[in-house]
Amino acid sequence: MHTPQVLERSGIGARDVLEAAGVDVKVELPGVGWNFQSHNSFSVNYTFGADVFPTLPDLLTNPALQQEAMQLWVANKTGPFAGYVNSGIYIPFTTFSSEGENLVAKLEDQTPEQYLPEGIDPTLVAGYAVQKEILTQRLLSNKSAWLESPLFPLNPFSVFLLHGFSRGSVHISPDDNGINTEPLIDYRALSNPIDMDLTVELLKGVRWYMGHEAMVEAIQPTEIAPLVTDDEEIREHFLANLDFSVPHQFGTAALGPRSLGGVVGADLRVHGVGRLSVADNSVVPMVPGAHPLATAYAIGEKAADLILRRT
Repeated sequence: MHTPQVLERSGIGARDVLEAAGVDVKVELPGVGWNFQSHNSFSVNYTFGADVFPTLPDLLTNPALQQEAMQLWVANKTGPFAGYVNSGIYIPFTTFSSEGENLVAKLEDQTPEQYLPEGIDPTLVAGYAVQKEILTQRLLSNKSAWLESPLFPLNPFSVFLLHGFSRGSVHISPDDNGINTEPLIDYRALSNPIDMDLTVELLKGVRWYMGHEAMVEAIQPTEIAPLVTDDEEIREHFLANLDFSVPHQFGTAALGPRSLGGVVGADLRVHGVGRLSVADNSVVPMVPGAHPLATAYAIGEKAADLILRRT
């Protein structure tokens, strides 16, 4: 979120952004601050007819239960801590939806720049075109996760769209006056209408697996919210309730060639700057179908190796 600030305040970025903020252009890199991505999410609410004790809140608030669970874990690696707190399922789109072919046809009818900001730099359009092609192929793959949900009884629980076709931006403000000025963040969530189509299918996917025989037998779930049924009702619900602020942000200093809007090369050095590297999740060009923490660790380890080799 703040890597673009550091670069743009240093004169590295898109000319129009820098000049608007009164910053001298040192290296013109249109990709700085562009390509902002995260995971959209929404909540669903179920009651459970079966006894699902202990739930995650039980574990977090009951000291006696915590001690008992820890003893089981230390003794033989069993008990609630063998599966809590971060157990989840990651499901390919084709597993829970039959709309893949229809959505691919819609995507193929789109031009790369159709839902990008007007006047966007051609290199950014070229880079997005590559991403769009990759994601379109993954939509029909049984090896690419699109839906994430927790795998334990929790109420309500969040569901994540792991990939999307909308792209946002993070830039310094024209009124920027120092490190305490926050950047201008434009998620541009749902700017590509395909993302709403995907989200509608995600809710149907949740209902599919919560209604599966194994889930019914284990926890007897009954949906109590959102209880919207047809596609138009689901869309209206999500327009009012979708969460765009999940802290899984990527992409604002993307790795790639300058011709595709890249900001850093494979060595993590900023294009056009000899001794400046970026070592955070902003270099990831496409949001992965996973949480960002392990990715951040891996980037840090890789950056350390690359920097040590230079010395």
